[in-house]
Amino acid sequence: MIQQKALNFNSKLGGSKEFQASSVCLEKFKNRHGIRQLSIVGKKLSADIEAGNSFIAELQDLIVKEKLTANQIYNCDETVLYWRALPTKPWLQKMKMLL
Repeated sequence: MIQQKALNFNSKLGGSKEFQASSVCLEKFKNRHGIRQLSIVGKKLSADIEAGNSFIAELQDLIVKEKLTANQIYNCDETVLYWRALPTKPWLQKMKMLL
């Protein structure tokens, strides 16, 4: 699919007629732009609970200090925030953004 898109872009942009969008070309593109497949799992990438608790305390102090009302605080529940829906393969997500 990516190679087909590359051929499509090449023709739309008036690129070389010899361009083949080979798998070697794709690998070089991925290496040049640091695109690789990683698995986002495990303890190493888990949340920092201590930092989260620290942020909550700082935010509460800021709310009291600045005398902010509930209407002045960003309401995240209306934005459909998918904080658990992380991609399992970051390079695939980056390629989708390019397409």
